[in-house]
Amino acid sequence: MFRNVQRNLTAFFGVGLLFAVSSPAVIAADPFQLQGPGVNRDDFRLTEFASGLNFPVGMTELSDGSILVAVSNGSSFFGSTSGSLIRLADTDGDGIADSTTTLVDNVPSGKLTALRSAGQLLVTTGQGSGAPIAIYRKGATPSDPPSLAGKLTISYSGSWLHPHSALAIRETPGVPNSYDLVFQLGSRENFAETTTTLNMTSNIGPNAQLAGDALHLIRITDDGTNLSSSPPIQLATGLRNAAGMVFDPLTNDLYLQDNGIDGLVNPNEPHSADELNVISAADIATTLVNFGFPENYTQYRTGNLVGGAATQPLVAFQPIPAPDGSESEGPNDIALSPTAFPAALQGGMFVTMHGKFPAAGVANEENPLVYVNLADNSYFHMISNDEPNVGHIDGLLSTYDSLYMADISPNGGFANANSQTGKIYRLQSLASSIPGDFNNDGSLDATDIDLLTSAILAGKTASRFDVNEDGTVSSLDRTFWVNEIKATYLGDSNLDGQFDTADFVFVMQRGKYADGIAGNAGWADGDWDGDGDFESSDLVLAMQEGGYEQGPRPAVASVPEPNSLMACLSGLGGLSVIVRRKSFT
Repeated sequence: MFRNVQRNLTAFFGVGLLFAVSSPAVIAADPFQLQGPGVNRDDFRLTEFASGLNFPVGMTELSDGSILVAVSNGSSFFGSTSGSLIRLADTDGDGIADSTTTLVDNVPSGKLTALRSAGQLLVTTGQGSGAPIAIYRKGATPSDPPSLAGKLTISYSGSWLHPHSALAIRETPGVPNSYDLVFQLGSRENFAETTTTLNMTSNIGPNAQLAGDALHLIRITDDGTNLSSSPPIQLATGLRNAAGMVFDPLTNDLYLQDNGIDGLVNPNEPHSADELNVISAADIATTLVNFGFPENYTQYRTGNLVGGAATQPLVAFQPIPAPDGSESEGPNDIALSPTAFPAALQGGMFVTMHGKFPAAGVANEENPLVYVNLADNSYFHMISNDEPNVGHIDGLLSTYDSLYMADISPNGGFANANSQTGKIYRLQSLASSIPGDFNNDGSLDATDIDLLTSAILAGKTASRFDVNEDGTVSSLDRTFWVNEIKATYLGDSNLDGQFDTADFVFVMQRGKYADGIAGNAGWADGDWDGDGDFESSDLVLAMQEGGYEQGPRPAVASVPEPNSLMACLSGLGGLSVIVRRKSFT
């Protein structure tokens, strides 16, 4: 049989071969470091997804996987009078948006701080007076502009420290064509109960008076043409400023953060701790939950509970370690951990911290990204508060495999030169729903085994590479990938499920046998033993496994008879001579 292989290869190598060695790709440095228990950088692809954005915060995912982001128009965030909704698409799958399209350029009021979606509705809001909650109906396709379908307007009188700025929306459980829209109305003062109510007007439902220190829910009905809404329901009280909230799609619980009380003498030294809270699904729209502001709170640094009569938080954020360790202050947004994230980061919550206003970089020692483990309510800083390139990661979006993080102002400021500098980062899990699919493209191919080989040679320890689950990443994982996951043999260069003459032809066409260039060969080039080169040791190893011309791999691999194996190795010597001669002439 080997004479046929030799004859085929000799005929093939009778013509000259041309091949090029590509230049190594330039890999951008990480914009910041990842840290924390169980966090392994090798489990993720971290990219600057988009830049040059004007104060981005709110984001949502469209049906095709593209991202819609809300930005504020003009050179000043607080002076903006309109906003835009911009669609960002990563068409080549490299983790960086390469298509930017403005779908709406006249969102009322500007100062946009939130963008959420459910079903056919998009909802956005700015912050405070003159900033309506605007409800849009999505276009026919993700690239079509949405149409304005309704507005809720809250009128303010005098100063108000924490006006509305946050949203959450879901499809009403068990009610077709119905949506639950939640928004906050924070406290008028830093450390006092709000007794003033504000008037809300709407073009889709009744007007109402709204309490401060509160969360409110409006139920919206969509008949496909027009929207209508019920009177607002107050869900909670005793909240200083619940500026970030999200429904858990599995439990229907509503998670929310609350900003602690600023320092009574030094505003930069908090009086009370920021919080992460939850309203159970059973209590939503049935029970007015009291979270205690202003009489009930956890003292910052000491952890002492003051009052204690109200519903207690899941987490009261303190320095790590308390009382004088690394700080985190000013939560603005929250997001559940993506489903495809590694086990150490599953089932938890990410919380953004704005920190000092308007400081950035190392001057802002209060702006980490915090991860909360909801199993035990422990937490750590996954992005630390001493990163030089981070200003205010105020916006979060969780998709199936990625966490998008919007830095509204990497330079810290909110006017003039700081506009058009906003960025969105994407943290994408490299774990795949298909075991062994290391580049997460939905197939098991040569790229995957080459990634595994590179991980082994580099001594990486990411759990996704430990495919045989023995606690280490080694050559055993490579063998397991080939034999068990791909269910084929060493030598199957084209990965068609069997090792035969076609594989020798395929691999020799690539021209890397004993070429004297160290480390330039991958699986498809003939590196079957995983050392980065194609040489006689690869041929010997492949033939020793006994899969040559055995067809698809059976459940239990057959072992060739000794005489058959010796014949193969004898023929291998002739092949090696032929290949070597043709490679060097």
